[in-house]
Amino acid sequence: CDIIVGVDPGFRAGVKMAAISMHNGDVLEVWTAHPHNGEAAKHDTVERLSHLLSEHEVIFALGNGTASRETENVLREAMKKASGRGCYAVVDEAGASVYSATELA
Repeated sequence: CDIIVGVDPGFRAGVKMAAISMHNGDVLEVWTAHPHNGEAAKHDTVERLSHLLSEHEVIFALGNGTASRETENVLREAMKKASGRGCYAVVDEAGASVYSATELA
């Protein structure tokens, strides 16, 4: 894998993502998507993720919190659109919200 993408699913605040290089740990990109706010927003998210998958070897680390199952479906759709490239793992979010609510995050 070239890139790991941390995925913090959510409905109201969107799905927060951070792409990190597996080679040197550099943060490559951070963005928020809103795939659960209608078909157009979902389409935009699938397009962006499938483009990333077509250019890189990607593994997604998907948090198991609110909107996890719905976001998992979006990831699956993006991977299917990218000819099956990429993979994901569902990871425990326990304790993450304590950090994510800080100013540093």
